[in-house]
Amino acid sequence: MAAWNIIDHTELTGTATTYTKSSIPSSYEHLYFLVSARNNTSSIDINNTFYFNNSTAADYSYTTLFTQLTGTTISAGVSNAQSHIIGVYSAGSTVFNDTFAVTEIWIPNYSNTSNWKQAVIKNVVPNDSTSDYNRRVMNVAGLWQSTAAINRIDLVASSGSFMAESTFTLYGINGA
Repeated sequence: MAAWNIIDHTELTGTATTYTKSSIPSSYEHLYFLVSARNNTSSIDINNTFYFNNSTAADYSYTTLFTQLTGTTISAGVSNAQSHIIGVYSAGSTVFNDTFAVTEIWIPNYSNTSNWKQAVIKNVVPNDSTSDYNRRVMNVAGLWQSTAAINRIDLVASSGSFMAESTFTLYGINGA
């Protein structure tokens, strides 16, 4: 049976431009990072910057599959030699009041020093609008091309700030 342990839970009482969790213990098999975020930028959604161990070198790559719910369009893409992984969107201030984007990030084998690190990201930006491009559903397969054990996670607002009541919860998982 899997054991889920909360490593960190942060709920903002004001605004912040960055969430950082450092000194992540290596005693778990996997990490699971859950983000519920709203941003004060006047936009539908904001693609935030996500990276490991304070490394912003061009050693990340990712594959995306997403729709902005136009009713007919699904998009995909591949990017290599990036300085971060995409897919951690926050809801902008133009979405329905009190609406937060939700992101789940699964990071298997994060402390293994024999292979590169993977991240599987699922993100939803809900909105009550029926207009095209006013909602987002996204899946991302990310890769950090490093064998270093992950001991730090950074999430940086690409514009504006994360708003009060945004939450960031990091779990360590064993036996999954």
